[in-house]
Amino acid sequence: MRILQLVANLDYGGLERLAIGLARQQRAAGHEAAICCLTHEGALADEARESGIEVAALDKKPGFSPLTLLKLARILRRGRIDVLHTHNAVVHHYGAAAARLAGVPVVVNTRHGFGGRQWDSRRERLSRSVMRWTGAVVFVSDDLRREFVSFGGVPEHKARVITNGIDFDRFAAMRARPGSCRSRFRIGTVGRMVPVKDHATLVSAFAEVAAAVPNAELHIVGDGPEKPRVASLVAAYGLWDRVVLHGFSNATAQFLSSLDVFALSSLSEGLPLAVLEAMAAGLPIVSTRLEGVEAVAPEGEFGFYAEPGDASGLAKAMIALAREPRIGAIGEAAHRAARRYGMEGAWRQYEAVFRGLLEGESAGAAPAGAAPATTAKCA
Repeated sequence: MRILQLVANLDYGGLERLAIGLARQQRAAGHEAAICCLTHEGALADEARESGIEVAALDKKPGFSPLTLLKLARILRRGRIDVLHTHNAVVHHYGAAAARLAGVPVVVNTRHGFGGRQWDSRRERLSRSVMRWTGAVVFVSDDLRREFVSFGGVPEHKARVITNGIDFDRFAAMRARPGSCRSRFRIGTVGRMVPVKDHATLVSAFAEVAAAVPNAELHIVGDGPEKPRVASLVAAYGLWDRVVLHGFSNATAQFLSSLDVFALSSLSEGLPLAVLEAMAAGLPIVSTRLEGVEAVAPEGEFGFYAEPGDASGLAKAMIALAREPRIGAIGEAAHRAARRYGMEGAWRQYEAVFRGLLEGESAGAAPAGAAPATTAKCA
């Protein structure tokens, strides 16, 4: 198969790392794999190229761009692409329309999160408008699938669930040792500093932890528009000696290996790769109650939960783990559970979806209509 993935960009994030991981698996299985970025290439583009993955960028500017649509169609046609795999709604309408123009037989979209649940947003309307040219929509968790199907944005017969995959061996090779360092108790998180991640609640929770656990530290890896607000909150609590904002880092495995607990304070998520990676590293998970996370980190085993926005609830769970003599065994349980979420397994499920749709096309599935006359503006 000749497979092209379409993403907004390859800036550092879980979606982007998944796209590169899938492309690596595709190449290992003998397929042709490439990634196209709607806007700019991003920080991970060189990593993709080092794995032999071709990367292109369309340099789309804000607003609707017919030129971008034509450029993408040209890439698809020249590459004789069999499967276009788009990620999230922000790129899907461009991908599906360009694939129609280029005669690409199969288009699959993956939804990685709720997108703020703005069901009537311009992007969601545009995504629904090209659903008839979309062979399948993959969700990274079953709660995502149920909500999108219930809302009516995705027909049930096109909805699939494929849990995210990780490079398990990479994180297992650099195992954390929760509770092994008596001089400090290190809590950490990895993620873009954007409103939905709600780092402010995590900092507020840590302020309570710091008062109860004198050797506790909080380490945050990631960058984004919320960083100044988070920094101001750290200063307001007087925690600069206990909180470190590391900024962007691609050394996630090394970072996770230094922690005792992984914390997630998001208001909404599908299934963050960072949680699976933390599990592979052997870390207990403290998180807001998100169905996708609960599905992989059972409550009371190695997952500990509070409601979104509940700083005190998160603090209570982190304090309990700081005082838990069996924290090492809890981390070991997380590590064992993470084995089932390897990238190869995720790819095999995608491959089955792609092949099934291609076989349906070759068996004479009725062709869809003409390419859409897109007039709506989009961000």
